[in-house]
Amino acid sequence: MVPTLFHVLTSQIRVHEIAGVPIFALEERIFLRSSRILKRSIDLCIACAALLAFAPVMGIVAALIRLESPGPVIYKHRRVGKRAKPFTLYKFRSMKADATWSDSVCSI
Repeated sequence: MVPTLFHVLTSQIRVHEIAGVPIFALEERIFLRSSRILKRSIDLCIACAALLAFAPVMGIVAALIRLESPGPVIYKHRRVGKRAKPFTLYKFRSMKADATWSDSVCSI
């Protein structure tokens, strides 16, 4: 068995011997609450800094979408995330409002 790098980094490897055959067991590592809070804090700080850095570009993109066609600039869609928990995804609209499949097909 060759585990992926993620499994090795998030697991503790234990070796058991059964009938003289070494058996490798990967046991999931439980991170301390303080480590999870620290990682979440770092993630939020980096995300906020990136949002501030890219805000001017996102403003320009929003203006260009608004000039291109009428309709909302932001597309909102429900998705299913971790542990089957639904969340709302927001992104810039990339097609004209109320577009159909035939609108997106190129004629040759």
